[in-house]
Amino acid sequence: MTREEEIIADYEAALNCKLSNDDKEFILNVLQWADLHPKNPWRDAKKEKPDEGVVVNVAFRGIDKIRYGCDVYHEDFGWEGYDEDAIVAWMPIPELSIEEKLINGLRELKEHFKKGE
Repeated sequence: MTREEEIIADYEAALNCKLSNDDKEFILNVLQWADLHPKNPWRDAKKEKPDEGVVVNVAFRGIDKIRYGCDVYHEDFGWEGYDEDAIVAWMPIPELSIEEKLINGLRELKEHFKKGE
């Protein structure tokens, strides 16, 4: 049994029903998205830098706590908006269109199982 078949079987067992082909396709798409997007997208700013000139989310040391913002890194002079030593981590900005589709799809799946279809 493939990984995908095992996961579908686990869903069907947990929900005590057979999933439609559309539901199976949706779950496999969610899994594919999850495989492409690690659980922790934050990168250590001391060990790894983002691509040149790309806007990214940053976590930086504020006066009293870690704060968040956006910035752009340049190889020749560093970060545009924040001090190099203040930035502790960065992550790519997620593609909202993919996330919106996933959120909407999860809502539809939840409603589908609520109705007992």
